[in-house]
Amino acid sequence: MLSARNAWPGRQVAGEPFSALREALRGKAGTGKFALYGREYVVAVQPRERGLVMYTLRQADEVRKMSAIDEFDEVSDKVNDVETSW
Repeated sequence: MLSARNAWPGRQVAGEPFSALREALRGKAGTGKFALYGREYVVAVQPRERGLVMYTLRQADEVRKMSAIDEFDEVSDKVNDVETSW
């Protein structure tokens, strides 16, 4: 989770802009690009409690169809009611 403390140097410097961004995003998500280890990622940023959470998004060519995953053929469709009851 991003916070004013680790996203920018010093709470006094970044506290107000960080809070303004967090409140502006309430009920929404911001999208953008993030560079890490020489690679660029598409991300979504959403407010969570007193911070911001950044999610890495995938391009369509990076996601496989469920039917292309052979391991699912070995998974049973039957559900044990005891394991799923709360």
